[in-house]
Amino acid sequence: QITAGVAAADRSTPSGDLDFEAICNRLRLCSTCFAVPPWSCPRIFWSLALVGLDSSKWNAAGVQAPAFQDLTRSLLRSIRTQDATPLQWNVSWGQPAPKNNGKVGVGGHRLLYLLDPLSKDWTSTLWQDTRWTPAPTMFGFVPERRREEAIVILQVMRDRLARAGIATAALFYDIINAFPSLVWSTVDISLAGARNGQDRAFLSRRYREAICIIADFCGRSGAFRTGSGNRQGDGPAAQQFSIAFGRLWQRHDAKKHGILELLYTVVREPISLQRVYLGSLLFAGDAVKLFPLYAPVSAAANLARRLCLLRSFLAPRGLALSNDKLQLLPLWPGRDCSIRLRRFVDALQGSTLEKAFTTRAKYLGVQVEAQLNARGRGCSSEIEVRIAKARRAWLIYRAFWTSPAPLTRRLLVYKAAVRTALLSGLDAQVLPRVYVDRLETWEMSRLRALLRGDARGQNNAWVREYCRVASLASMLRKRRLAWLRSIMKIQDITWLFLAAVAGELDDNHCQLNNGHFALTANPWLRLWQRR
Repeated sequence: QITAGVAAADRSTPSGDLDFEAICNRLRLCSTCFAVPPWSCPRIFWSLALVGLDSSKWNAAGVQAPAFQDLTRSLLRSIRTQDATPLQWNVSWGQPAPKNNGKVGVGGHRLLYLLDPLSKDWTSTLWQDTRWTPAPTMFGFVPERRREEAIVILQVMRDRLARAGIATAALFYDIINAFPSLVWSTVDISLAGARNGQDRAFLSRRYREAICIIADFCGRSGAFRTGSGNRQGDGPAAQQFSIAFGRLWQRHDAKKHGILELLYTVVREPISLQRVYLGSLLFAGDAVKLFPLYAPVSAAANLARRLCLLRSFLAPRGLALSNDKLQLLPLWPGRDCSIRLRRFVDALQGSTLEKAFTTRAKYLGVQVEAQLNARGRGCSSEIEVRIAKARRAWLIYRAFWTSPAPLTRRLLVYKAAVRTALLSGLDAQVLPRVYVDRLETWEMSRLRALLRGDARGQNNAWVREYCRVASLASMLRKRRLAWLRSIMKIQDITWLFLAAVAGELDDNHCQLNNGHFALTANPWLRLWQRR
């Protein structure tokens, strides 16, 4: 037995040393300001003990703790040898985080788990070696994929189908209590690409053996062990849920395609001529499904039936759809659009979708309007929201604007807080000149307020040059170009994006004509052509 134990220790030495080096690399790259449970050391302690001081930040030579490094390396080797983790790593401190999304009926708190920082880094290093392939239209918690791509694909598909005279209904779903509700057998789907069986077992036991301690304001506490889900706040938890739910969604969506979906939501990519299905998009627990519609009454019945099928499919997996967050956004093009829309709304009465009907939905932080007009492409409400959020950010720092701080410092805070809120999400929008001018006018009034009367009698160009602040139009142009360059570096996103923006729809509605943009090309394609 002693010989076998020594041999096992020798075999575990390389793995333990690799884990130690991977943890040190994460400590060098990641932030050290995360909250930890009261019985654990702060993350800055682990960083100082294992990595040492960074001379560029602390103006000191690199100082480490060799004895502590040896103890940590021995701990990681013992974990590999004994195939077990410290019991302290399984215990978390539950902290409720309020959910303030402004939606009626959607309140409560989200339970966050504070974990030992070394255990989080060790689990993240195991997860980094896991290989998994995201679905083509999966964007949430996927490396090098952003929400703007999902927003553009949704808007482009709605616009192109509307130009072709095809009515559509965008149905927005949201999962209730996604992290603690998903059954363990479904979470295990994401662990199929683990590096080896031991890593897969470690990741699986990470949420199966989890214990959460929750304390109230009176000082009473209790230890709880759940029977499903993983821990929100753990390193790989978000990606584990996204992968598992993405596989479920893809499996259900592939079996329930209708004839109209196969006809109108499958696009041929212009370069490789590959057919791409763009009828549904997934961002973590937020999903949107695009349904082409034919007759108002039959379309309402079909949507209600598809919703019931999805609920029955998700129930055995521990997932449920939120009725309060369900949003139905129909779009009926043509001259008799108001009449058909009224018939469609009347057909929804008495069903689950009656309360879900809306003329303006919020998707990934962006307002999506039901009707797309030729002037604003349905972004007028988003402009109102951007100005309101920028005004709120301005009022938060209203005492700082009148403080004796120098102008350069006040401009830095303005750009970081106010201008960021004003431009957030506008990269994926087609903005007419009148909307851009409205944003410019609002910002100019704030810049003049920062100058405190020094800009009296001066034009706007002088104010921007004096403050060294570029115009919003040039900033949007620069951000769009940077975003497009990042898309073109990734092959999967490139052909998916090209299929939505410039692909051939239904073999009849092409966006390109002999290498040039067709007259019926969508405004997003023409927008980037001008840029």
